[in-house]
Amino acid sequence: MFSFLGLSPAVVKALQDYHIYMAENSRISIAGLNDSNVEYVARAIAHVLRQSEKQESGSRLFATL
Repeated sequence: MFSFLGLSPAVVKALQDYHIYMAENSRISIAGLNDSNVEYVARAIAHVLRQSEKQESGSRLFATL
């Protein structure tokens, strides 16, 4: 079973640093999640999204200067 997470290709690429792999369009195998890894995957996605948000807001600030 697969699901699309709606993540950008940059976020998908950054998740590879956490050994989380999915298609570039953020399609992920839900069947690969289990009690042992679901929290790790969720925390990694949240962390990368927060980092991505910070970078985007910084670049928007720079663009307005």
